[in-house]
Amino acid sequence: MPSRVAVLLAVAAVAALAVGSGGFSAVSADRQVRVDVVGDADAYMSLTYPDAGVSLDGATVEDTFLTVRNQFTQPVDFTVTYTVSTGDGLDGTPTSDSVTRRSVGVGEEFDVPIAVRCGASGTQYATVSFDVTADGADVFAETTDARSVEYVVDCPSVTVRFEGNGDAQVDGLSGLAGTKATVWTLESGELTAHEVDVAAGGENVRPAVGGNETIVAVTLDATDRTYVHPDLRRTDDGFVVQPAGEGDQLGSNDPADPVCPGAVDPADLAPTDDGLTCPR
Repeated sequence: MPSRVAVLLAVAAVAALAVGSGGFSAVSADRQVRVDVVGDADAYMSLTYPDAGVSLDGATVEDTFLTVRNQFTQPVDFTVTYTVSTGDGLDGTPTSDSVTRRSVGVGEEFDVPIAVRCGASGTQYATVSFDVTADGADVFAETTDARSVEYVVDCPSVTVRFEGNGDAQVDGLSGLAGTKATVWTLESGELTAHEVDVAAGGENVRPAVGGNETIVAVTLDATDRTYVHPDLRRTDDGFVVQPAGEGDQLGSNDPADPVCPGAVDPADLAPTDDGLTCPR
């Protein structure tokens, strides 16, 4: 349940000081007063945010972590400064930012959203910490302590599998339908990148790419990962797809290996005795 909290205000009165339920009384221009405002109706800088953990699911999700409302008796400029802390399996977008809304009218409010993107499957966690200031002609207010919102994100498992016929498919996430992707194909030792939209949930990547070249790598924007054909090798004559050892076969539905963070050009993969690995 979201809770509307009243913040402790540091009010610098230039010609007047907000008191009570919104009235003003004259004070000297340089007087510093701290006012503890309680109750929804009497909160001057009203902040609404979840007071319990927020559960989300999906590869890329957005949520409003804060709503700010002006309950002064004059327009004010609001600034929300926030940071997003995540584990390795989750990315916040952006990781920190400062959002300013100028001349917010009396009784008006605005939302501050956050986007998180899964980089690994399973349960992932994020914390949004924020501070707020309000600056008007006669008033200044700020939060005295950083507030925070906790997120628990259920990240689905995403698998890219490379088939023996040179095709590839994305499994495990119907929400990826239509996601932007870079698909790398191989022909005569040369790699070619294709910027396409791909589907998921067992859908073949081939229709988005066309042609009959072997698909050897897929970068998905939604997961910010590059999935590489496990049998891709680099030779003196360019790239080839071949089994890792004698007796091995190019199997059907081989899962990607390696899976690299970010958008990686397969040409930048580092060679090893067993194939290729992600660049450091």
